[in-house]
Amino acid sequence: MRYAIANAPYACYACYTGLRPGEKWYEELFHLEEKLGKTTHSKILLAAPRSNHLVQVAPLMNALKVASDNYSEEEIQMVLEQLVPEMTVEKL
Repeated sequence: MRYAIANAPYACYACYTGLRPGEKWYEELFHLEEKLGKTTHSKILLAAPRSNHLVQVAPLMNALKVASDNYSEEEIQMVLEQLVPEMTVEKL
C-alpha cells in the first residue's frame, strides 16, 4: 500500500470540511431502558446483556419461522415485537 501511494502519478490529500447537513458526530447505539456500565475510557460505555431463557424464546422463534414460511408480514412483525420489546415499526 505504501508503495502504491508513494509512487502514484499524483498527490493524494485529505482535507476535513466539517459535518454535512444531517450528519451526526456519533451514533446512539443504546436504547433508553438499557443498563449502561462504565469502561476504562470515559467516552465508551458497555451495555449489560439481557438474559433470555430458551423456554421463553423457543416458541417465539418457531412462530417466527412459521410466519416467515407463510410470508405473513403482520405475523412476523407481531412476533418480532414480542422478541424485541424496544423495537418500534410502523404498522403495515
